[in-house]
Amino acid sequence: MSVAVGDPVCVLSRSSGTWHRDGVIVKILVEATTVEGEQPMPAGAVKVIYDGTKSAKWVPPEAFGEEIREADFQIGDGVSVFVRSKGLWISDGFVEQVLEEAAKVDEVRMPAGAIKVIYQNKEYAKWIPPELFGDEVKVLRSYVPENVDELVYSVPSAIGAEKPAAEGADEDDACIVSKVAGAARAVGGRYVRAGVHNERPKYKNGSGGIIFFDFWWKMNVKDDVLQWCYEVKTATGEEVPCGTWNCTRFYNKSGSHPPVEVKKTPPA
Repeated sequence: MSVAVGDPVCVLSRSSGTWHRDGVIVKILVEATTVEGEQPMPAGAVKVIYDGTKSAKWVPPEAFGEEIREADFQIGDGVSVFVRSKGLWISDGFVEQVLEEAAKVDEVRMPAGAIKVIYQNKEYAKWIPPELFGDEVKVLRSYVPENVDELVYSVPSAIGAEKPAAEGADEDDACIVSKVAGAARAVGGRYVRAGVHNERPKYKNGSGGIIFFDFWWKMNVKDDVLQWCYEVKTATGEEVPCGTWNCTRFYNKSGSHPPVEVKKTPPA
């Protein structure tokens, strides 16, 4: 079981013997250390929150599968759906149906556990078998931590972290995000071109924040294009739009994250 900070998971509560579907991984240990309550944990151990964020615990790698498992799907779950014809992820999907037993649907035989997803403004639907979970569909969790920076900066540099954008990036194409009080630290600073996503430039700053295009221009506090924190829904052009970027409703449930300002800037 591969894990990353922000991954949704199911968590077993040992006290009640029940599984909670709302778990989220918030920390991963880079090296062995002692955690809360003087509890020794090995490298790779994860901290998960669950039960409506009321509970948390550390889980060592040898307990993966027994105490945490990959997120499952139920009717009504929000999901990101991979559209093979476009080569991109659509993040407005939801699960409409889950097969309890194998059946023939839309002239195709599907195994038990297969799900039907609706996506792209409810205009499209498709069935996805369990063996393609992760490749074609990913569950979304509506969890937003009180301290977003704690979640962002808990990503260990030794596990899946990329190099800062300043290394090998295109300094001739840059922009500045002016962070205001209350905005997550990772969104502020200088962004430089560091790749391409959906046939548009993708930008990255030294803290791991990204600006990318997916139907419209979006910004995230970490290098994850399945979700985003700030956006300009009217911006569909070739270049990053300057001006005010509003915080998404999903990310700003607490109402504590103000807009940020973006401007183009000459190379440093």
